[in-house]
Amino acid sequence: MQQVENRVRSITATPQKERELDMNLASSSGEKNCPTWLPRAFAAAGAAGVALGAFGAHALKAMRSEQQLETWKTATLYLLVHAVVGLCLSLFSRSTATADNGIRVPVAALKLLFSGAVIFAGSLYLLVLMQFGPLGAVAPIGGLMLISGWLVLAARLRI
Repeated sequence: MQQVENRVRSITATPQKERELDMNLASSSGEKNCPTWLPRAFAAAGAAGVALGAFGAHALKAMRSEQQLETWKTATLYLLVHAVVGLCLSLFSRSTATADNGIRVPVAALKLLFSGAVIFAGSLYLLVLMQFGPLGAVAPIGGLMLISGWLVLAARLRI
């Protein structure tokens, strides 16, 4: 019991100790530095967003209704925005992983943002291409993942 009390006193002594505790908790819970595949995945999603946006603007224009083209634009917007945000945050996370500045980006938020963007935009792209209505029911799952990613980021970003 004395060891626990000493540990609590040593941890609460300074903001530096608080950051050390946060780092220890993160590593013990399995959350590590940003994996190398995440920045690459966000960059690939950005490239896909540009290519799919161009495809929608040129190739699909004569083949789909205005409403379907708007759905395509929405998918492209969400994919591109989250690709840029995710790429910036994941690169920042990797560049400050060894620095002792106390700023950490939660990896869980990055994974939620990536998977949410892919599921949300992907389901909308497939909805427009395949013209199969039930695919529209998948988009809210991706949307919830995006919202969850932003909320995890807001709650767990350490500055």
